[in-house]
Amino acid sequence: EKVWRARVSTACEMSTLTVVTRPARPDDAVQLDGFVDGSHQGKVYGRFNLGQLIENATATVVAIDPKHDDAVVGFLSVTRDIPLPFGVPKDRGLERMQWAKSEASTVGYPSDVAAWVAGCGVKAGYEKVAVAPMLKAAFRLLPHLDAVLIAAPPEVEREPVGTSFVKMARTMKFALYAASRESVLPRLRVRLARVDDHDDLLPLVASAANDPRAAGGPLSRLPGGEASTSDGARGLGDEYALATLISRALDDPGKKCVLVAEAEEGKTGKMSFVGVMAVEAVDGDEAASLAGKYDLAAYDNLMPAPDDDGTGEENDEDNSTKEPVAIRVTMLCVDGAYESQSADFLDHAFDAFPEKDFCVLTLPPQAPELPLATLAMRRVAPTDPEADDALHACHRAGQLRGFTVRLAKDDDYEEVWDLLEGMTDQEELCTAFADAAATSNTSQAAVVAICEGQVVGYATVTLGTEISSLAQCFDLTKVVDVGAHGQSAFVELEDCVMNPIFAHKRRFVMCEAMRLSRATCVLYQLAPGEEEPPPPDVVSLDFRLVAGRRSHTGFDAHFALYAFTNRISNSPRAAINSRIVVVGSNEAALAVLDRLLTNNQCAFNNVTLVTNGGLAVGGVASRYNRASIAKLALENGGGNTSTGGAGVALADAAVVGLDRERRCVYLDDDSMLMYEMLVLVPGRGDQTRHRLGLTLEDETPVERVVDLMANLTKEDAERLKAVIVYGDTMEAIGAARRLLTAGVPAAALRVVSPTEDGTLFAVAEAAASKLRA
Repeated sequence: EKVWRARVSTACEMSTLTVVTRPARPDDAVQLDGFVDGSHQGKVYGRFNLGQLIENATATVVAIDPKHDDAVVGFLSVTRDIPLPFGVPKDRGLERMQWAKSEASTVGYPSDVAAWVAGCGVKAGYEKVAVAPMLKAAFRLLPHLDAVLIAAPPEVEREPVGTSFVKMARTMKFALYAASRESVLPRLRVRLARVDDHDDLLPLVASAANDPRAAGGPLSRLPGGEASTSDGARGLGDEYALATLISRALDDPGKKCVLVAEAEEGKTGKMSFVGVMAVEAVDGDEAASLAGKYDLAAYDNLMPAPDDDGTGEENDEDNSTKEPVAIRVTMLCVDGAYESQSADFLDHAFDAFPEKDFCVLTLPPQAPELPLATLAMRRVAPTDPEADDALHACHRAGQLRGFTVRLAKDDDYEEVWDLLEGMTDQEELCTAFADAAATSNTSQAAVVAICEGQVVGYATVTLGTEISSLAQCFDLTKVVDVGAHGQSAFVELEDCVMNPIFAHKRRFVMCEAMRLSRATCVLYQLAPGEEEPPPPDVVSLDFRLVAGRRSHTGFDAHFALYAFTNRISNSPRAAINSRIVVVGSNEAALAVLDRLLTNNQCAFNNVTLVTNGGLAVGGVASRYNRASIAKLALENGGGNTSTGGAGVALADAAVVGLDRERRCVYLDDDSMLMYEMLVLVPGRGDQTRHRLGLTLEDETPVERVVDLMANLTKEDAERLKAVIVYGDTMEAIGAARRLLTAGVPAAALRVVSPTEDGTLFAVAEAAASKLRA
């Protein structure tokens, strides 16, 4: 009886266990080591190194138990390449890998749509609840995958993953197993909405209307439905607003469309509504308005492409009379569990408007991030300073299947030339591409992105980047698990150009560039100066800015450093479009920007620094100098664009007014800045440099005495011709004495007091006079 009760208790506990998933982090290894046997993992899945998989695998996810302090209870790691079998001769292992790859292609899973399990471990008691959610998470992170595969001995069937995979082929001691997307995370079933869907859709729409954090904010609610109903639900309008929206779309299918998405609930087979999208055709006035506020040239300003009149020149005389070829999303409400599949709507939306090529949507600055915008669209840079909403756009071809990346070849040159047509530095870029793609070039590599046999993007990298000097100037360990990368695993990105239609696939291209060049980390150096070209979109949007550190070894970097790894790719930062205005030109203001720009969880895309007269930093105890500013990339970009430098706009003006109710700052150049968050850090900046006629451009070394003494040799001290000691404290007096003791000539030493009376120095001088008397 006691044994039976114990079994019942265990069964009840199992039935109530729930897990959630997230991308793995390096610090998860501590908990994973408690239940993951590396030796066993190697025998089942192949060569195994937990730390390297977390950092470098195509995707590594963990399952956590939210009811037990978010304890890590499982992990799943997948890679694009088949893990090398462990414990067998190398030639036999390679033979098994080739067999598995061939069989996978035979059953419909070629290498461009498949990934391989490189490790999977589950804590005791969670075997039945952890694997399925982790598989779903892997498919969400890698939308191009059709299947996750395992090439392993038959013993894998006794592992926790065994019940989620189907055996596809086998030899005497080896087998191929597959978990297809359709069996794990089937694509949404999307169709045109019907009026009688109203009652079933209402709970979904009402839930978003009552959720202030619903993805997309106002876009998740019924258009024009800000009025409250009798039950207090905002965003629903009148009782039958949803039915009216659907009915009007059915009555005018050439201009409006409402789509619904269904998904199967568990294993019951019952279908339920998980999303609704409303779309309208863009009219001429709206297209002109958007083209006037945003840089839509890459999208032909949402108009039909100009016709070629046969002379080789485009004829756009009649373009003004044509209808725009764009649709606009006016509502998108998706159940939170299915938001990562929002892109499934797009093909059906374009099918409803066969003559339209573009789809756009706008989001107000304070709206929560919309997965559809980040997964399948590209944010368009504003050209009007008053264009506060974020505009996202995509082309119908952006959803085409068969998007792949391969190493570049010499004969790709002509297609790359066509890709770069219209760019001012076309010839220079093509020459650089050809050099990197040359088979004789062992120091560089180039890859091209292909869709339907056409080159739609490329990237070039320099191999074997040395990081020892970079580590002196940048805190790489806060962004990259340096120990998980080999000596030759770092490469430097030279350029990455994508056809705007496929710009949303930039992270995939970068991950493939790493894999094909046998690297695990890509770095990018951005030098300051308006004459420098802007960084590629993938750097501004997907790389991480590495925090700088002061170097006192004689070398200090005067550029910003960005880093990218597979783990970073799978952990994109939440896009924050809220307008943040920072007022100040001192160290405190720079510290605020430093924290914003190097945040690993959030990407702040709409930050303005109001600094009257420029950045006045570089004092004696300064944390920021010329190099520090360069490391923040503040002198690149020059505006609030989606792709410019640090993403910080610099406003050289003084604040003359503040309207808290309107959330508006007035500047002395008669302009104004709207904000959701205002940071006032006027402070008391040290003006010693300016009093002495020193500017940042002078590059005059200004150091704390402890930093100077740490690297000052006797020979260097004797050669110094002028040293200024600033301060009126005992520490300043001690600094002067330390410098004299170190060998600095007395004639080269000058003491500057920050106060008119020079309190302590005056007392010291008076005391010295009395002693002399």
